[in-house]
Amino acid sequence: MLHRRHMLTGAAGLAGLMLAPGLAAAYLLPTPHVLKKATARLRGSKGIEAAMTGEIRTDGAGQPIAVGERWRFLAALQIEVNGPDGRRAAFDARQGVGSRSTGATELLPRQPVRLVLGALFTQADVNGLMGLIGARLDAQHLDLIGQTPCHVLGAPAGDKRSNAIWVDQDDFVVRRVRFGTDAGACDMRLDDWQGPITGGRFPHRLSVRLAGRPVRVLTVTKVAR
Repeated sequence: MLHRRHMLTGAAGLAGLMLAPGLAAAYLLPTPHVLKKATARLRGSKGIEAAMTGEIRTDGAGQPIAVGERWRFLAALQIEVNGPDGRRAAFDARQGVGSRSTGATELLPRQPVRLVLGALFTQADVNGLMGLIGARLDAQHLDLIGQTPCHVLGAPAGDKRSNAIWVDQDDFVVRRVRFGTDAGACDMRLDDWQGPITGGRFPHRLSVRLAGRPVRVLTVTKVAR
């Protein structure tokens, strides 16, 4: 279950305005402007199909399992996962199917992860994603992912726990989503959007950490419509 609330609420003081060296040339934009630009950026990802390979941990702490996955972001999210020893799982959220999960369902991404992915790449709606995870519209600060300045929507400076979305300052792609679940804090990273395979339509690398542990680390091998 996705927690539509803040895991921690705090006020940003003057100390929150102090920028790290890599943020010296960065600048805050109004939250509605960032949301509008990020949503427009995602429209090119609607209807995409991505094939990926990587590793998952079904219990968050065990040995990694090698998988191949295919995600379809059509009118509704569809996921296929092929695991070891012929194990397979599928998820289908199309109308009339009733969000059905079949097969070795422990291989599938957890429901909160599926909801976030659907908001990003099926609905292409960053405003809707803010509401889905319960992120605050009145809190924002700048942060670095690697060397890239990002607008952090939903958390004031110094807040390391509130539900929030990181939006790249330069090209307005979503780089990170942090949200609460029944199993703990979930941290989704979406990296290397400009790779030769994805061409800006989808992140080349996607990872999910749950309660600080990696549970899904994937690399895109093919993108199509």
